[in-house]
Amino acid sequence: MDTNQEAEETFDGIKLKWTLRTIQKNNMHENYMFELSFHRKYVHKIHSSYIPYVVKEAEKIKLKIRERNLYTNQFYNGE
Repeated sequence: MDTNQEAEETFDGIKLKWTLRTIQKNNMHENYMFELSFHRKYVHKIHSSYIPYVVKEAEKIKLKIRERNLYTNQFYNGE
């Protein structure tokens, strides 16, 4: 995803927009963050349901990547 690029999603009928932002810390480094936008009236639903869902999905993805890395980093000496 490119900087300032937007991705739209729907969760339980609520329209959500993710935007990748950069934060310039100094001349050498940039930090990245995702900004989540949605209608204010859904703030409770987003905090109670959507954010926990996103965190759980991120943990699943991290675990899959970790498992794949463990599998591909096995040592074989050719014997």
